[in-house]
Amino acid sequence: MAITQIETLDSARVLDQGLNEWEKGWQTVFKRVKDVSFFTAKSVGVVKQYSESFFCAPYSRFELLCMIGASGIGDNLTIEVETSDTGGTWYKKTDIPYGSLKWQGTLGDKNESIQGVCTAGYIRLTAVSTVGTWVVGAKLVFVT
Repeated sequence: MAITQIETLDSARVLDQGLNEWEKGWQTVFKRVKDVSFFTAKSVGVVKQYSESFFCAPYSRFELLCMIGASGIGDNLTIEVETSDTGGTWYKKTDIPYGSLKWQGTLGDKNESIQGVCTAGYIRLTAVSTVGTWVVGAKLVFVT
């Protein structure tokens, strides 16, 4: 006798009784993990760099993994997480520690991570340096 796999949908309409409207709800019965690279060995200087956006509504949390190649002493690198409800207007996410992630130039590379909550439909990263150029690798690991 063959074993049949149960098929489940990723999303379905759920009635919001307070608003009396049908909203999209996401299935979280099974743990789902998605790795998305936002910067891959990207040179970041004084001009702000924007990553591509990612539709993160099916996920509840993320972990930001940063691989930073340090430049000269005194340089500052800032990475910010931005969210959007439509993918058009972006807002700086301030519920992660310090609101922004900052590194100061030293000799050697840094690998750091920080966790956050997905509260909007879209997410992206920005990176900028006050002086000099940094090599940045950053990806988000999304979890249901």
